[in-house]
Amino acid sequence: MSTKLGLFVLAAVGLMAVSAQATMIPNGVYTLGSHPDGEENPPPYGLRLDGLLGDNSEEYTFDFDHPSSAITMTLSDSTHFAGEKKAVISGTVRGGEDTGVAYNADLSGLWQIDFTYDNLMANGDGSELWVDNADAGNNTGKVTALFSSTGAEAGRLTAGDMFDLEDFAGSHDFSFKLKFGHRGFDGISGFGWVNHAPSGNTGPMEHVYASDWLFTAVPEPASLALLGLGGLALLRRR
Repeated sequence: MSTKLGLFVLAAVGLMAVSAQATMIPNGVYTLGSHPDGEENPPPYGLRLDGLLGDNSEEYTFDFDHPSSAITMTLSDSTHFAGEKKAVISGTVRGGEDTGVAYNADLSGLWQIDFTYDNLMANGDGSELWVDNADAGNNTGKVTALFSSTGAEAGRLTAGDMFDLEDFAGSHDFSFKLKFGHRGFDGISGFGWVNHAPSGNTGPMEHVYASDWLFTAVPEPASLALLGLGGLALLRRR
């Protein structure tokens, strides 16, 4: 058993006498992982940005579970909208062009991800949070390459290259959602659509299919404690 898993178990088992009805998604820090039901898997991923480097036929994904990845989501009260929530997604992840079973070695490496949602609405019991489609386009972030492409892909990407992100709803009634139980995963999943373009782009961002979040979110011990017995379900991904 890993140290991190052991802490999760201790936090949950220590609350065995607490009511099991706690299903709200509490404020706190969450460790993010690749969702088990991503369409392009392997490699697994928590974020997909097809066409990131200009060729819309290229599938570019980010593996949140890779040993070199470390990405979290911090959930708190919104700083601008009363009664709503703020989610800050940040960290480093391994990403690359998906060739079907692995990454193109010449076009893969570490990336920095920073994205903020500041207008998450909540349902009555707080077990589901989402950004309404009317607010889509107001939540932004960046992905930054921490490596340069090599070999046959030399020159396509240089360390420090940045790409802007914004949330996108299209015909959906939300642009992003956090909830329990999604596509076969019983714990908390985060999913939603994004647009992307090289930083400095002055025109509207095109939505390239598929460009979206699809990750799991496991609360770190202090947050897990707030879930009571409901936290036990979140251990299934480990």
